Amino acid sequence: MRNILFLLLLPFVSFSQQPWEVLQDDSLGFSIKAPFEFDKKVNEAMTDFGLQEIISYGIKAPDNHSNYLYQIMVIPYPDSTFHPDSTAFKNLVIQEFIDASHDTETAEKIYQTNTLIDGQEYEQWVIHHGNEYSIKSRATIKNNALFVIQVITDYDKSVNVFIDKYLDSFKFIE
Repeated sequence: MRNILFLLLLPFVSFSQQPWEVLQDDSLGFSIKAPFEFDKKVNEAMTDFGLQEIISYGIKAPDNHSNYLYQIMVIPYPDSTFHPDSTAFKNLVIQEFIDASHDTETAEKIYQTNTLIDGQEYEQWVIHHGNEYSIKSRATIKNNALFVIQVITDYDKSVNVFIDKYLDSFKFIE
């Protein structure tokens, strides 16, 4: 009987699941896992603080994968920008990022919530761009840097196990 059950379930079992790649950036103090290898880019953007460096790691997934893009962005701010005891300014910077991320006619913020993971506060939100694609994100500020972790997926696949597996794998290195 067990053999018959195994044969019935065999088409649903994937033996080709490869281990996820680990990215560890010691200079920025984090690690994260993803299903494919990251590409790193460094750009600059004008902000209220002047010209800011934006460090991003991204993965454009293959067409047959559940998600389009896995990304982490880090925006280092000048030393002492965020006082360790002041959460109001940190929350303002994160909220401005969230508001800017859905500031188009087709974008709608579905939800936003605050969550505590390993003692670090994060804002988490989901944005749908019409019926085309969805973005699930987390953001936090640590050591004078804004960290934004995101997954972009097809709207029809906006609930899949890879999204949370990726977001949950982000860790700060102490």
